[in-house]
Amino acid sequence: MAWFGGVGGRASQATTGATASRWTACLRQTVRMDAWIGVVGTLLGAVVGGGVAYLNGTRDRKLEARRDQEKRVTEVAGELLQIVDARERYVHGYLEVVGEFPHDGTPDGEEDPARKTLALLELYAPAPVTTAAREYVDLMDKWEAGWTWEATGNDVRAARERYISALRAFIGSDNPA
Repeated sequence: MAWFGGVGGRASQATTGATASRWTACLRQTVRMDAWIGVVGTLLGAVVGGGVAYLNGTRDRKLEARRDQEKRVTEVAGELLQIVDARERYVHGYLEVVGEFPHDGTPDGEEDPARKTLALLELYAPAPVTTAAREYVDLMDKWEAGWTWEATGNDVRAARERYISALRAFIGSDNPA
């Protein structure tokens, strides 16, 4: 007895009651399986969709953190450039008027604003930027103090260019520091 009314291509056999009940049972199992397939598909879709949303959110948070870091670094780095450039102009002016180095640009008891800004920059900027900034400030201090055997005006300008190049490389890069 076959379920579909025949065996081996003979469609002449009549479907009996037992065969009909088997057919009905088979349809019921198929309907139950279809229901489970829908449930499993829905759950799988929810898991995949949630994973994609999580990954997008993580990527967005990283990009936002990178933008915030770039903003802080550029603000502090710009402030440091202004401070050291002003000191360089002061030393040039002092040399023209007095004919010797001022030896110290900060009054006694006051902290050097360039050093304070450098410390702040070290909190936010990656190592190449802070290394170049520290070299720039150190050479400026030596030049201002009149230690011309360790730092000249050309050395200070070269250190300034290395500092600016490091900043540009950081801001232009896509990799988070």
